[in-house]
Amino acid sequence: MRPSATIPFMHLRSRFLAAAAALLLALPTLHAQTALPPPPPTAPQNLDFEQGTPGSPPPGWHSPAANGAYTVKIATDAAKSGKRCVVVESQRAPAPREFGNVMQVLDATPYRGKRLRYRAAVRTDIPQDGGYAGLWLRVDRPEHRIGFFDNMQGRPITEKDWRVYEIVADIDEDAERINFGMMLIGEGKAWLDDVSLADLGKPLVRAAPPRALTPRGLENLVALARMIGYVRHFHPSDEAAKMDWNRFTVEAIGWVEPARNDDDLARLLRDAFALVAPTARVLTRGERAPPVAVPKDLAGLQIVSWVHHGFGQDGATPVYKSVRMVRPAAGFDLDKEPVSPIHPYAAELGGVSSLIPIALFQDARGTLPHRDTPPPPEPLPVRYSGNDRATRLTAVILAWNVFEHFYPYFDAVKADWPGELRKALTSAATDPDDAAFAITLRRMTAALQDGHAHIEMPGGTGSYSLPLVLTWVEGQIVVTAVATPLADAGVLPGEVVVKIDGKPASDVVASMESLVSAATPQWRRHIALIELCHGPKDSEITLDLKDPAGDVKSVTLPRTETFQTAVREKRPRAVEEIRPGIQYVDLTRVTDDELQHAVPALAEAKGIVFDLRGYPNVRPDFLTHLSDKHLLSAQWRVPVITMPDGRAPRTYEGEHERWDLPPSTPRFGGKIAFLTDGSAISYAESIMGIVEAYKLGEIVGEPTAGTNGDINRIRLPGGY
Repeated sequence: MRPSATIPFMHLRSRFLAAAAALLLALPTLHAQTALPPPPPTAPQNLDFEQGTPGSPPPGWHSPAANGAYTVKIATDAAKSGKRCVVVESQRAPAPREFGNVMQVLDATPYRGKRLRYRAAVRTDIPQDGGYAGLWLRVDRPEHRIGFFDNMQGRPITEKDWRVYEIVADIDEDAERINFGMMLIGEGKAWLDDVSLADLGKPLVRAAPPRALTPRGLENLVALARMIGYVRHFHPSDEAAKMDWNRFTVEAIGWVEPARNDDDLARLLRDAFALVAPTARVLTRGERAPPVAVPKDLAGLQIVSWVHHGFGQDGATPVYKSVRMVRPAAGFDLDKEPVSPIHPYAAELGGVSSLIPIALFQDARGTLPHRDTPPPPEPLPVRYSGNDRATRLTAVILAWNVFEHFYPYFDAVKADWPGELRKALTSAATDPDDAAFAITLRRMTAALQDGHAHIEMPGGTGSYSLPLVLTWVEGQIVVTAVATPLADAGVLPGEVVVKIDGKPASDVVASMESLVSAATPQWRRHIALIELCHGPKDSEITLDLKDPAGDVKSVTLPRTETFQTAVREKRPRAVEEIRPGIQYVDLTRVTDDELQHAVPALAEAKGIVFDLRGYPNVRPDFLTHLSDKHLLSAQWRVPVITMPDGRAPRTYEGEHERWDLPPSTPRFGGKIAFLTDGSAISYAESIMGIVEAYKLGEIVGEPTAGTNGDINRIRLPGGY
């Protein structure tokens, strides 16, 4: 198992992240839970909360139940405007997947193809480490597909004073419903008022056709990609910090790709970056840059530079943050400090080189030199699509740079990451559509060998599954569970898949595995088999199955099962005495309350099998019954990055963040076994790391996924 990058799921703040992520999974079923009238209205209701009775839920809004953990009421205490607002308040410490929520659902028909701005005022009263609030908006498409989704997970609201926040969404042409509201993760209160939804009109949709890169064009885009990474992530100018890098990169590709030679490339790069990085230099071979000018009077000036605690510029998660650090110029040793205005970062771009200042002087007006040109006119709204060539190239450039400068495991992976940039750019230029480009992104991230790397295609392809479960057993793909109708038709557990759509099963799975980012073969196979089973509704697959007698039959199966109806592998109950004195506990299904209720029986058991094949559903506290020692977990640490390309020695923060689990009574004195496999990832490995380190039981099964740490979400143009 690799060292954890930072805090795992069940640490307090990561539990909040999990609850926020659960919003995406939970809300598709809220319509049934709250008995919303079909069809939903086309216009929002009661956005100022002036309708309704104080102390009661607001009319026109819905508050899905969270087992009594939260209340949603109209309040009259210091509304943002008018006399009333709404308050979401926790009533107890919530369970990991509970959250407070107040929401509306709209018929999306009037908004299809348009850009929608959801704006509202929010204030909170949240105890320290208590959680956060966030606006959220989700677009539902046919067949349970998700269009746009944003829950402000990376922009958590904890301010005590009223502030206005907004989410801007492009509504899909086939959108069915628009869901919006405010959620409260963790304990505390959050107030909502002054809600508005504004139709911003139809954006321009980019859709330039595929076109292969010339050898010269590829070299030009590689140089552009490297320059963008240095300027975006490490050049601390005000202009770079405010730049829309999606738009900049799309436009810069059109300028730079046609460069005919190195001199032409250097000129075009200078022109492209003149506004955003006026002190950056692009040099041809043999060209020398003048020394950096130092202001004569440093009094009153400051020095500003980027400090990245992980990657936080996209606001991807509250765990990571990127800030521009400001220090007084007086007393700053310009010569000795490695991150200094007089020491620009030198980098080869391919054919040309660059000198990028990674620290700048600034005064009360901002970073130097000041640009006194008037701001450009407000650009027309643009919708980026994976069906557009420049958008695909932009997504590759932006994603590649995030990993280039912030991925912490290149020392272990040994990937040819510069080579992956060339491969991905070449493929993206000729990908025929957005689905093909998703494969390009998957192939690029597969080189990272990280089980947490996952590409979400805009809108997805529908989440429907075959009516069976496939498992890798002794080098073969074996049917391990089937739906009842399929069993009645003669498809039985134990049969081996020998062909898939007429091709050898091993070849098909190997092809799918090549697109899976994984640290262990076990996780790679696990994901490949899941993806083999999943696809669009009613899409079919033909399997040739060999029974134990060696007879082969061919069956064609449609993907018809949803998450709720999908076939599951047969296991005992979540807690069950499977033999006299032998207890079984499925840690992926048992709840904390069920496990606590079972403690007396577990203490009397001669043996316990803890099943950890998958993702745990409980806190790690049960481990305290297995030892008379304090159990310490691995440390959860965040890299602190100040220079590009991993050049500077990394420091880490969070050296003391770890679980400290004191022993509990009663002790589980029987023999202990932990059953695990390649589906165990992240938080599961935090638990298994403690089990292994303290020898709390025998570990049976196969290696786990080898991937731990918090997930960082990167949004790319085109909706990936």
